[in-house]
Amino acid sequence: MGRGFGSAPFIGEPMHGRLRLITPPAMEPVSLAEAKLHARIDHDLEDGLLATFIAAARQHGEQLTGRQFVEAAYELSLDGFPCDDGPIELPKPPLQAVEAVSFVAPDGITQTMSATDYVVDTSGLLGRIYPADGAAWPAARRRRNAVTISFRTGWPVVTGNPSTPDAIKSWMLCRVTGLYEQRESFAGRSVSALPGDFLDGLLDPWRVAGVV
Repeated sequence: MGRGFGSAPFIGEPMHGRLRLITPPAMEPVSLAEAKLHARIDHDLEDGLLATFIAAARQHGEQLTGRQFVEAAYELSLDGFPCDDGPIELPKPPLQAVEAVSFVAPDGITQTMSATDYVVDTSGLLGRIYPADGAAWPAARRRRNAVTISFRTGWPVVTGNPSTPDAIKSWMLCRVTGLYEQRESFAGRSVSALPGDFLDGLLDPWRVAGVV
């Protein structure tokens, strides 16, 4: 992660969030059939390899942009709540929903905040949560991973199709085709090691500033 999330200072020492993938995307932004059509492949002998390239291209693109290309579930663990009831920013936009905010209370018992006690704000580039009017962040025990935020983020699947922007899908198809065409020359190398500076520049409008 490019930086710690949470735009306000935290009680205690400076803190950085730890992000964990809970449920991966249900599908890739581009299908195997789309990749084969783009690469002009008319056989099924290397379908497994192409599927691997599709996943690798998505992961590389997500790393380049700081975004989640298809909806997935994550947990963000923090060492405490922001002081002064400041907001907490959630990574890998676009944020879809916050499922739960749990914390370890001073007595050591894990509790879950009521959803009415915080507001989910998706109006900005990065989704944020902050205390509702008249509410405040609760007291949490001073320990590592005292706060856990469960959330879903990424472009959703709509009627069986990912709603990932077409520009990102086009970049992925070009990347997958390039991986396939150079599969022997670059065997064993990561996607980021392959030539593609110009192609990767097509993702510039989608990069999250300050995160990547």
